[in-house]
Amino acid sequence: MAKKVRHDAEIELEEALTKITGDQAIQGVSGQIAFGSDGNGLNKEILVLCVDTQSRFHLVEAHGLFLVGEAVQTLKYPSSSCS
Repeated sequence: MAKKVRHDAEIELEEALTKITGDQAIQGVSGQIAFGSDGNGLNKEILVLCVDTQSRFHLVEAHGLFLVGEAVQTLKYPSSSCS
């Protein structure tokens, strides 16, 4: 198998992305943008939804971090519609 050649721009981009963490996190439209040392996103907000019998969506839980600088939290939204 041929070895992949990495271009300077690709290496520079990877290095720049690894610096977006902690105090350097960026506020994005869908929440905080920050990466761990392994390259995976950190504390991205996750929404748990359910669908009732009439095909309507309901928010059940929100976990993670939406705004830069907030503490990670879990918010529960009780809904009897999706039991």
